[in-house]
Amino acid sequence: MTEDLSKRLLRSEREPAENDRELVRVRRDGRVGPSPVASKAELAESAERIRRATEPETPRRFTVKRRNDNELILFVDDRKESWIVYPPRSQYEFLERPTAATVLVEYHPWTPYSPTVMHEVEASTGCREHGLSCGASAAIQAGVRAGWNPFA
Repeated sequence: MTEDLSKRLLRSEREPAENDRELVRVRRDGRVGPSPVASKAELAESAERIRRATEPETPRRFTVKRRNDNELILFVDDRKESWIVYPPRSQYEFLERPTAATVLVEYHPWTPYSPTVMHEVEASTGCREHGLSCGASAAIQAGVRAGWNPFA
């Protein structure tokens, strides 16, 4: 430790801080700087967002509501959402597929004014945007377990 750093540490320990309640960020190398959040409430909110984003999702319990050659409609009652799976063999004209082998999976939250999301799923790679951990892949797996194969 250099003498200059040692003097600064001793001086900062002797002198009271201007604001004892001020939040600070301690970096991995030990340096102290201003906090990225302004209050403890904002810090708690940020920590909660990080916790929700990193904790694993609980598995969905799909219920088959309708099944035919053109679509499979699944409900997840406890999450208040539905998933509609359109296989490549589907004859609906409104569907726009990037390839002939793509399965389209439409996600519908049941909350008002929530947008629906169309997922493009390939058999080998899963959802183009989210990969195999996507709810669309889980919906297809639920259909296969129920005896409905979208890729057949």
